[in-house]
Amino acid sequence: MNAIAIIPARRNSSRVPRKNKLLFNGKPGVLLAIEALQECKSVDRIVVASDDPEILTIGELHHVTTMHEPGHVAKSNDLYDVVDFVLRNTAETFDAVILAYPNVPIRPDGLFDLLCDTLNCEYVDAVAALCEDSHSGGGSIVDWQVMQAIIADRSVLGSYATCEIDYLRDEIVEIDTMEDVTWANTILVSRKTWQHGS
Repeated sequence: MNAIAIIPARRNSSRVPRKNKLLFNGKPGVLLAIEALQECKSVDRIVVASDDPEILTIGELHHVTTMHEPGHVAKSNDLYDVVDFVLRNTAETFDAVILAYPNVPIRPDGLFDLLCDTLNCEYVDAVAALCEDSHSGGGSIVDWQVMQAIIADRSVLGSYATCEIDYLRDEIVEIDTMEDVTWANTILVSRKTWQHGS
């Protein structure tokens, strides 16, 4: 399998300002997403899509493709507008599209390999890693042809076979509120303490 991985990282966030650039263990969330994807054996290309020059610079410094989102894409609440923008500006085709969110400072090691392997081995069109709280997501992968269908017609959303991989609340943390920031930092501090104590 060869996959393109997209990190949608727009500048603005109403509930948690600058959430895609918040530091966790000294690294911005967008960099944590890049590093997780760089470890995945099936990822052929990583694209950071943003309207934020600082985020784009982080991508450039870490040798991934960056795309500056035009205003109408950056302001859209439809994630698939970002995917459409990236794929329209990519000359290649792939087997699958991975979505990796930059506001997820905690996700299991090897998560993206697991998503790719599951898509390869199961009779499904998409795989999503979800936290037990039902709103947090560590990332997802969608078959290329299915993604093309979604971009063309949003009404097909939910009509394809999806596999969900469920995780505990401390295994995936998506930053959506300030309470999530506190929770993520609590987990990271406790992990550091445990590692130094062992």
